[in-house]
Amino acid sequence: DGAAAIGAALAENRKLKTLNLGWNRAKIVGAIALADGLRKNNTLTSLNIAMNQIGQEGSFAIANALMENEILQSLNLQHNRISESIVMLGEALRVNHTLRELNIESVSITPELAVVFGEALHSNRSLISLNMSKNNLQDKGVIAIANALKARTAIRFLR
Repeated sequence: DGAAAIGAALAENRKLKTLNLGWNRAKIVGAIALADGLRKNNTLTSLNIAMNQIGQEGSFAIANALMENEILQSLNLQHNRISESIVMLGEALRVNHTLRELNIESVSITPELAVVFGEALHSNRSLISLNMSKNNLQDKGVIAIANALKARTAIRFLR
């Protein structure tokens, strides 16, 4: 699988700054391999894996990698059905202090999941740009995100 090969290369590469694999059907296996590479890589600052059918397992692996990675600044997960793994992504944001941009547009976040994610945002001081558009947040989810904005978050751009 191509994404798995790139994930393995990412673990050893010391020069790549930006990786755009959007719309490539990396799927779960590819996302897990990319997450493994992300754990070991110390140069990549931007990763786009939008529309790759990575599912909950793949996004869970990426979120776990974010707990260890101290380099990545931009992550695009849009149009992947990550739904419940947004909780793990929120937990990663509690400890990750380098991610500045997160795109989770159209990733099947429910109002209840948005509440949990919003609570995690309270302790993040590095995220500047957050795109949560085209999710079914409803009033309950929007209020949770608004409450996070009232906290000491660094978020300046919200969609």
